[in-house]
Amino acid sequence: MDFLRNVVRVSRPAARRRQLEHPAFSLTDITTYGLSAPPSSIAFDPVQSLLAVGTTDGSIYLAGKTLEHVLPPVTPNVPVKLLQFKSGDKLLIIVNQEDHLFVWNLQSHELQFPPVPVGERVTCVETRTRSRWIYLGLGSGEVHVYDSLKGVRSQYAIPCPNAVGSSESANAPSSADDAESPAPQQEAAAVVAIKVHPADRNTLLIGYEAGSVLMWDVRQQSVAKRFPAPSSNPKLQSLEWRPDGQHFVASHEGRLVFWNVKDGWLNGMKKEENRKPLHVRTLAESATRKNSGPLLKGGKDKDKAGEATPLQEIEKIVWTELGPEATLMLVLGGSDASPEGRKRISLMVFPAGAKEYKTVNHQETIPTDVDVTDFVLIPAPTPTAMPCLAFLTSANRIRAHDLSPVFQPFDTPPCLTLTSFPPIMTTAYATPSDFLIWEMSSVGTTSHQPRPPPLTGGNHISTPPPPRGPR
Repeated sequence: MDFLRNVVRVSRPAARRRQLEHPAFSLTDITTYGLSAPPSSIAFDPVQSLLAVGTTDGSIYLAGKTLEHVLPPVTPNVPVKLLQFKSGDKLLIIVNQEDHLFVWNLQSHELQFPPVPVGERVTCVETRTRSRWIYLGLGSGEVHVYDSLKGVRSQYAIPCPNAVGSSESANAPSSADDAESPAPQQEAAAVVAIKVHPADRNTLLIGYEAGSVLMWDVRQQSVAKRFPAPSSNPKLQSLEWRPDGQHFVASHEGRLVFWNVKDGWLNGMKKEENRKPLHVRTLAESATRKNSGPLLKGGKDKDKAGEATPLQEIEKIVWTELGPEATLMLVLGGSDASPEGRKRISLMVFPAGAKEYKTVNHQETIPTDVDVTDFVLIPAPTPTAMPCLAFLTSANRIRAHDLSPVFQPFDTPPCLTLTSFPPIMTTAYATPSDFLIWEMSSVGTTSHQPRPPPLTGGNHISTPPPPRGPR
């Protein structure tokens, strides 16, 4: 095979020309396979069972069981920053690095409306089922609402915390323009996360970088509850509801803070700023640690030598049901922040309806040889199948593993498998020599049986038109 390698060696500059010259045959680029640029974001639609990956050149790759398609860049060479499906509506919401909002209609394979410049730094996006509205969290601390069908901004908005009085109840302004501007010395904290209540779509959980969390009543346009920032390490990184909506968890600089949204008889008499969480813990916490952790007292976790142990930021949390008797929490980050430490995904299993979080039924860290930058959970399509974890790595690759004790890998869809940059090309040859044909036919075949991830979508999406970009 040395002859063939010399002909198509990728490292040679001649191999990257549109047409190669060789006495045996000529090569011409026909089609691009694999990702056209490094992946920058990932999303999963549990209703359609589709996986989407955005790249740094603005392309979006869709994969399902019977569908592989590429949405070309709307604004070329502008990375996709935020990516989210609007479940049930066959819409894919995108915010790019220039903070432009656009929505792809997956049925017509066209933009729902021209790109809309938001005008501010967009930090997060959230949608509600059976609603046409998109919630955009902003760096200014406000939440703006856009129509997913027309791209028009609604007059309804959620003002930043500095514009909402601590004693305000049902008379919150319906628009951010009606709210008082925060004082210059009180810089508004950016919105870190917006989460819709799993059982009540009119209740939102809004987390701010400064550490505080608000429970917002959409219908009453008011703050239902406030959850104060910890006295130390207040910076908030992520937020997630428990599947039943009775508790939620917030991450503050590597620590998990659990809250109960329902007031007990004692908490009901306390001021909001004096509310206490159910529990504060790290991933490495032992089962004997007391509930009143050092996070609430202004200290830090310490190792056996008594020195403070820095922790990685927890960038993402997913909390889902694991059968009728347990819940599964997936955490990205939170491990030892030493230079040798990898940013990995840890899983914790809690009893369903747990009242405290000192102990876990099971805890494990998924082994990876590179840092994980983002992930999505793909549920098992049947009770006997294994759920899948698809994640992006710092090596610009997309991997998928099941959640069995050995974390067996899945074979990612072909359109997401090839991730070399520049991309791999298909080629055609003409009039090859007999020796070249013999060398090409002598390449052995593999006995590997494909193990695709449990994606079942694509059956109800119309056949895509001829591709207009790389695929």
